[in-house]
Amino acid sequence: MEKTYKELDRAGIFHYNFDGENFEKDTDYIFVIGGDGSILKIADRSACSGIPILGINTGRIGFLTETESIEGIKTAVNRLVDGDYIIDKRAMIEVQGEGGSFFALNEVAISRADNLNIVNITLKTNGDILEKYSGDGVLIATPTGSTAYSLSAGGPVLSPQVAALLVTPICPHTLHSRSIVVPDNSIIEVEAKLRGEGIIVVDGKKKIIFTNNTVVMIKKSKKHCAFVRFGGQSFYSRLLNKLAQWSDISFD
Repeated sequence: MEKTYKELDRAGIFHYNFDGENFEKDTDYIFVIGGDGSILKIADRSACSGIPILGINTGRIGFLTETESIEGIKTAVNRLVDGDYIIDKRAMIEVQGEGGSFFALNEVAISRADNLNIVNITLKTNGDILEKYSGDGVLIATPTGSTAYSLSAGGPVLSPQVAALLVTPICPHTLHSRSIVVPDNSIIEVEAKLRGEGIIVVDGKKKIIFTNNTVVMIKKSKKHCAFVRFGGQSFYSRLLNKLAQWSDISFD
């Protein structure tokens, strides 16, 4: 007999929090109720465990979510039970520096901390100098992250199907500096020179303080983050709808 949403719920299939380190055991899907920020908090654990995420949007935009309201959970679960879904695999990047190794689904921001001094950034890819920036810092983003911080900093939008990494300067103190798209097999070396302290922020949550002459290595990770999708909406259709919501600013 087909398992319905109520039967699954009554059987205790759903885990309502992920405080335990071993929540992945006997878990088939991770339901994230919130917005993109909530998904980013769990993305690295999803990637490491191989458990796909189903995002239920209760935030403002929700580029990464699939269901647009809490009321849609019942329908979503029934479709999961029926196998009526696809898995959308998103590339991640790995950051290596003095603070260790970290994974990002959206981006890594290397910038000045709480000071007014600019950061001098030298970028190299596979040993060749790619660019030099002076400004607030630089972003290294995945195609998924191209609709996040990088977009706000003036970067282009990349389809998740594009095999590339995106380099976007943050408030560069020059007129020629623009975003650069490089192949996703590139190893990007970032050397930061500054007075005082700088900060490395991974997906807006992990923060590592650094000092002058710090070198950070960034490359595509072997891991990926998987999302449950029900189809019916292309990336470009979703993009147009979400950007329209983003632009609808109310000052009331």
